[in-house]
Amino acid sequence: MSSQICESKLKPIYLVSLLQSLGWERCIVFTSSVEPTHRLCNLLNFFSDLQLKIKEYSGLQRQSVRSKTLKAFREGDVQVLVSSDAMTRGMDVEGVKNVVNYDMSPYIKTYIHPAGRTARAGQSGRCFNLLRKEEVKRFKKLLQKADNNSCPVYSVPSSSIESLHTTYTSVLEKLKEVVESEASKKRKIGMKPLQARDQKKQREK
Repeated sequence: MSSQICESKLKPIYLVSLLQSLGWERCIVFTSSVEPTHRLCNLLNFFSDLQLKIKEYSGLQRQSVRSKTLKAFREGDVQVLVSSDAMTRGMDVEGVKNVVNYDMSPYIKTYIHPAGRTARAGQSGRCFNLLRKEEVKRFKKLLQKADNNSCPVYSVPSSSIESLHTTYTSVLEKLKEVVESEASKKRKIGMKPLQARDQKKQREK
């Protein structure tokens, strides 16, 4: 288990750099909830140089889509699965060597569960935690509750972070466009029931 201390606004860059260093080894990236899962998956896929198959595993998707994604991940066709911890409870995937806690778990139980997704059946595995500076003290307290007082710091090369800055700016612009487009679609969908209700009232008058 390792931790990487990073600036909040540059957190996605640290994650991209980490995934690059892991190569084609399968990895599960855990987020705090469904919406961050969706946004982070979109953002990672905008990094074309990453050259990894990255899929979302989320409650926003139909069950058939999730099943297809999980099958592809098990078979190695998808290298990175982005999900919230809640979505993967009870899910068993063999051969996952790496787990990344993108968002710090607030409780010891929700911290231990993601870490348990790797190193199963006697196999080796690694768990990485991306922490903001203000989260370090709280994270150390969690480790003490888990009877684990040591967690080496994993250092992402500064040259790797710097090389991603330019790409990151354009990626954020693309993500902003997607978020605005999806918000617009939601508003339109929400307006349809209201329009139907108004039309029904007009007919009843």
